[in-house]
Amino acid sequence: MPRAPGGDPAAAPVMAPALVTVPVPAPSGLSAPPFAATSPWNTPMGSAVTWRDEPALRADHWWLNYESYSIPVVDGSAGDPLVAISVPESWGWPGGALHVHVPAAVTGADGTDGARVVVSDGIAYNFWQFARADATHASAVAYGEADVATGSGFGTASPFRGAGIRAAGSSGLAGLITGADTASGTVFHHALAVSLLGTELRDGFVAPAIAQDGGGGYTGTIPMGARLGIPAGTAMPSGLSAFGQSIWHTLVTFGAFVVDRHGGTAPVMLYADPFSVASGPIETARVYWNGAPSDLDRIMPYIRVVQ
Repeated sequence: MPRAPGGDPAAAPVMAPALVTVPVPAPSGLSAPPFAATSPWNTPMGSAVTWRDEPALRADHWWLNYESYSIPVVDGSAGDPLVAISVPESWGWPGGALHVHVPAAVTGADGTDGARVVVSDGIAYNFWQFARADATHASAVAYGEADVATGSGFGTASPFRGAGIRAAGSSGLAGLITGADTASGTVFHHALAVSLLGTELRDGFVAPAIAQDGGGGYTGTIPMGARLGIPAGTAMPSGLSAFGQSIWHTLVTFGAFVVDRHGGTAPVMLYADPFSVASGPIETARVYWNGAPSDLDRIMPYIRVVQ
C-alpha cells in the first residue's frame, strides 16, 4: 500500500500566523459542490444513524488549516501555461509527465506538504509537494485525479487508484471549505474533510476510504474513512458566529469524513481553501486565546462517530 502524505502543524499556534505568501491567482470557479450527486461527500446522513461517543475528539482545541497545510485550489484554463509536471508512480497512477494548464506563479502551498489542486478540463488534479521549476515545468512527489462532475471524490479499491493524495485516497478538493460554501451563508452542501491524531485512529480503514496513512503508530479506535457528525435534533449552542453556524448545520446534515492524520495536539483539523475563503470568518472558528471559546470549541462537545 503506498504511503499517503499527511503531516499537519504540530499544534494550533498561539497567535495568528502570516497569510499565504505566494502570488494569489484567481480561485477556482466552482459554484457548486464538486463530484457526483451520489458521492458520499454530497449525500446527507439521514435520520437512521447510530452514534457512539469518542471523548478523545474533545481532548484539546480543534483547528482549521488555512494559511498553511491546507489545499489551495485554482482553475487551469487554455489561457494558462501548459505545464509538464513530472510525477512518480503513485496512488495507482503511472509515473511520467502530466500536461496540465496551471496559472502562472502557482506552486505548492505553504507547509511541507506543498499541496495543490488544479481543476482543468473537468479534472481535479491533486498534487503533494508540488514545486514549480519554471513557467512550463513542475514536479510533484505524488498525485491523484478525479472527475469533478462524475467522480465520487474517493478513489477505487479495485483497481487501486486514488482520487487524490489524502491518506484515505480521497481528493483534496473533497470536503474542503471553499468560497462558494461561505458565500451561501447557510449549510455547506457537502461533508467536511477532517484529519485526526494517530492516538485517535485505529489500524485499518473503512469505506469509502481505500487506504490509510502508512506511517503506523495508530493507538486509537476510529478508523480512516469514519464519518463524524452531530445527531439531528441537538440544540445548537449559543455564541456561534454565522460561519460557525454553517459548520454546525453542515455537521448535522452531512457530517465529516476522516481522510488524514496529523501531528501535534489538536484532536481534529478542518481545511479551508485560502484562495477563495476570506480570512475573517476563519478566525471566529478557531481563535481561542483571547479568553473566549472559538466556534470549534463550542461545537466539539457535540461531535459523535457514526457506527
